[in-house]
Amino acid sequence: MSTAATPATTGAPAVSPPAAGHRSTSAGTPPGPAGASRTPASFPPARVCHDAPRGLEMTGGTTTQLDGAVTLDRLASGYGALTISWSLTGEGRDLLALVDGSTVDPRGDEFVIDLLPGLDRVLICTGTARGVELPESSIIVANGSTRVECRLPAGTSYGVWPRLSLVGVDEFVVLLDEHDPSSGDLGPVAAAYGHDAATFVRAGR
Repeated sequence: MSTAATPATTGAPAVSPPAAGHRSTSAGTPPGPAGASRTPASFPPARVCHDAPRGLEMTGGTTTQLDGAVTLDRLASGYGALTISWSLTGEGRDLLALVDGSTVDPRGDEFVIDLLPGLDRVLICTGTARGVELPESSIIVANGSTRVECRLPAGTSYGVWPRLSLVGVDEFVVLLDEHDPSSGDLGPVAAAYGHDAATFVRAGR
């Protein structure tokens, strides 16, 4: 796969790295309808980066595996657009985004984020019906030759499953692997991560 990213040096931004932590049944209805019998485990509190992170990996022009957090270099953070795709997107498996101050454009089964207006906060989730067994998969965030792969373990999905966050910090884009073992209804997931459920966007529509 990829070469290891080069650690941030001159010009790297500055904050301690945060700790890691079916297509739907009807159009316009988010996966995981309320009222189902299973109650997901508690979600971690929302993470908001107000300062640039120091000491994180910085990557550009190569493929890097996301493990914890990584910062895109200035070129990959500030020019062009980010594309986000999930290797399992298809019938019964959706790619979802909860958006705060960012423009996320669904194009086919992918999301495209234009970097010119800047990026605030985006939570990328996968979505299924309840009790769907998912094999190992990956989400790819790419800008040209800069690619970050977030590997997802196999597991049982109970609806909306938080996977990774993208946070704009000054002129940099920081990717955080949420490592969240819980999935459930859209509302509780959004609230746990500090988002409004009304901002959710689904790719493939």
